[in-house]
Amino acid sequence: MNQLTTKRLSQLSVSLLTAGALLLPALSMANPATTQASGEVTTQTAAEPKLPDEARSIKSMFRTLNITDDQKEQINPLVDEKKQAFTEIHQQMQENRKALNDLTLAQNFDAEKAKQLAAKQGELVSKLALIRAETTSKIYHILTPEQQEKFRALQTERMKKPHKP
Repeated sequence: MNQLTTKRLSQLSVSLLTAGALLLPALSMANPATTQASGEVTTQTAAEPKLPDEARSIKSMFRTLNITDDQKEQINPLVDEKKQAFTEIHQQMQENRKALNDLTLAQNFDAEKAKQLAAKQGELVSKLALIRAETTSKIYHILTPEQQEKFRALQTERMKKPHKP
């Protein structure tokens, strides 16, 4: 592959991962089965390449809510708009988690430093939650009333499931 193609594939991968991560909480109840034109219901087999969870969730959302091409054209820029901020915050969270882990395993535990790192992690989680909420709200208002109803039902079911710590 040439350098331009590799760069574009990398950008597309980040876009899909970011989109999925933004929508994953709202879409975790989406049905992974698909209905073919013949009416046959199929699911992904082990032989098919497996996409990252976030990418599968966005594709699943598009199928489950029957997102139109016009809606996809409106949704994709919203996701792309938040992609850089999401990626930066996620990177900061990983670095902060590593620093907290390193501190936990250090010879001398510094409780004050741990408190600062924990507070920073909370700030980052808060920023990420806000990005997700804003983006999901914008996407929700692109949906038709029927899609919104289905989306709300998926959200209600998702909220009934216990959250993994």
